[in-house]
This record gives sequence, C-alpha cells and structure tokens, in this order.
Amino acid sequence: MNCFADCITPEVAGRIQAVQLDSVAQERINELAKKANTGTLTEEERGEYQDFVEAIDRLAIFHAKARLAIAT
Repeated sequence: MNCFADCITPEVAGRIQAVQLDSVAQERINELAKKANTGTLTEEERGEYQDFVEAIDRLAIFHAKARLAIAT
C-alpha cells in the first residue's frame, strides 16, 4: 500500500507534477554547480548548493509518487 498515492486525488497529483524550479533558482543552481565543478565554492555556497540538491531530490520523489497516484 502506498499511503501517499492513496491519499491524493488525480487533480492534486497533476498539480504536484507541475511543480518546477523557477528560472531564478535554476540559474543559481547552474552557477553553484559550475563553481562546485571548478572547486571554487565558499562554505556558504556549499551549504546553499546542498540545500538545493536536497530540495530537488525531494521534489523528484514527490513527482514519482504523484505519477504513481495518477496511474492507480
């Protein structure tokens, strides 16, 4: 039993799937990724980048669960 999928309607699942990063956040992530790849992130930027990565991971999980809810 998938509690998340069982608890949301197809409409809500569709809205979850529609959630995307805005262009400002995406630009910042790209900037931080470039600095990470060149080894020039500050400690503060490293924390910010990690926060973005964790948020993106959570969003991907919600997207997958929303797809499952729509499929059932």
